[in-house]
Amino acid sequence: MIVITVEKQGSFIKKININGHARFDVKGNDIVCAGVSVLFFATVNTLGKLFEEGELFKVENMVKGNASIIFSNKNEVQILALNLLTGFENIKYEYTQFLTIEEVNING
Repeated sequence: MIVITVEKQGSFIKKININGHARFDVKGNDIVCAGVSVLFFATVNTLGKLFEEGELFKVENMVKGNASIIFSNKNEVQILALNLLTGFENIKYEYTQFLTIEEVNING
C-alpha cells in the first residue's frame, strides 16, 4: 500500500511524503504506482520550471518507494501542492485499498 502523509500548518500544505508500493499489479503494470509517480514528478518538474529548488520548495528522500516535497507558503507553490493532493485524492477514491492519505497538523 502507498501511504501519503500530508503535513499541514493551518491551511498551508507544508510537506507531502509518499511511502510504499501499491501492489495493484506487477512492476511495470501497476497503474496506481504509475499515477502517483506521474503526479509527483509533474509537480516537481513544474516547481523546478518556476523556482529554484531550495528557494520555495525542496525534494527529499528520493529513494525507491519513498519521496517527499517540502512546500513554502507562497501562493503559486500552494496551488501546485493542492493540485498534487487533489490528484492523490482522486486516485484514492478509485483505488482505496491500494493508497491511503493521512493528514497531520503541525505547529510552527
